[in-house]
Amino acid sequence: MYSKIFVACLVIHFSFDVVSALMCYNCTQTLNPSCGATIGNANGIEQVSCAGSCAITKSTATIAGNELTVYDRTCLDICAEACIDIPEVNGKSCIVKCCKTDLCNANESNAASGGVVNLVPLLLTLLLSAAMS
Repeated sequence: MYSKIFVACLVIHFSFDVVSALMCYNCTQTLNPSCGATIGNANGIEQVSCAGSCAITKSTATIAGNELTVYDRTCLDICAEACIDIPEVNGKSCIVKCCKTDLCNANESNAASGGVVNLVPLLLTLLLSAAMS
């Protein structure tokens, strides 16, 4: 009797794991113009299952005096809003949004929705407490 209950619990547990997979948009603006700052029409934009966080990255560069901006959407195992400089093209690449609800990486607005923590306050707190020790 207990073995049947145990098996039933396992089946229910793994059924919820499959159902609860996070879905994210996965596109790059260079290949799909609809993948800009906002997705107006999601037709033709790939949706992928994600075990981490949905993300939007925004990369800018200045080429021949013109600023170029490209957006990408993807799933990241570890996601923290941050930027890196790209001095060769006078630009930078930033993760501008991390989120954990289905298809939450459609728009750049509402950054850090879905409960993903911005790490900057945490790092500042750690640095200050280390300096005071």
